[in-house]
Amino acid sequence: VVFYSPRSVSFAQRLLQQHGLAHAFAAMDAFCLSMPIAGEAGKLGCQRLHACHVPTHQAMMELLSDSVRDAV
Repeated sequence: VVFYSPRSVSFAQRLLQQHGLAHAFAAMDAFCLSMPIAGEAGKLGCQRLHACHVPTHQAMMELLSDSVRDAV
């Protein structure tokens, strides 16, 4: 799951809780735009947390690309 803001973390948490799926975070990796956002996402219990080295869209695309490449 990709998080660009603490608000998106809160939204995802509320959405999954409302549908009884909060446990699903345990099977997800969180890709976060910054370390503070990763701190918020860490409260969700995601399998792994990843944070961009700089908070830019380009850095997020690189983070996601690197993750896909490592998974193959």
